[in-house]
Amino acid sequence: MGVNHKEKSVEEEFVPDELYEEERIMQERAAAPKTLGSHTLKVPISTLSLPAPISVSPTTTVNDAVQTMQKGRFGAVLVVEDKKLVGIFTERDVLLKLAAKGKDWKQEPIRDWMTKNPEALPVSASLAFALNLMSEGGFRHVPLVNDANEAVSVLSMKDIVRYLCSFFEKEIKNLPPRPNLLHPDKDGG
Repeated sequence: MGVNHKEKSVEEEFVPDELYEEERIMQERAAAPKTLGSHTLKVPISTLSLPAPISVSPTTTVNDAVQTMQKGRFGAVLVVEDKKLVGIFTERDVLLKLAAKGKDWKQEPIRDWMTKNPEALPVSASLAFALNLMSEGGFRHVPLVNDANEAVSVLSMKDIVRYLCSFFEKEIKNLPPRPNLLHPDKDGG
């Protein structure tokens, strides 16, 4: 005689998406409206809930760092030694420092090509301060550190744009497809 295992059917575990959607809509309607103003940029960077940084050691090869960036679709990796931030390596470093130099990326340590001792901010800094630093310095990525100079995250321009877009969620998500935006002078509709 075989053992009778009672398995849960898929139907028992399934919750229709509409139920979650209805709950989300009700929460949205009940929430205070988000407004964009000067106070928006005074919030601390920690408001953005950024993920832990992708970091490498100074001895990591350029090739391995670039592969890590490509695999994770990151624009930068932080270079960390003994838990301390010692550098940042970005797409721009690849283009401006390495491209067409004839170097063997599998042999080159990242410490020779990274930006050493990059400007960094605490997560408690305001978004306005971060924007100013990025704008004035021409940075697309800024490392975020704790009081011990340990890397805790990376703030990118994309993170800031995503945050600002959240204030216009309905307007952005409800835009109709407009292929004529690509070629406004052509007849397209």
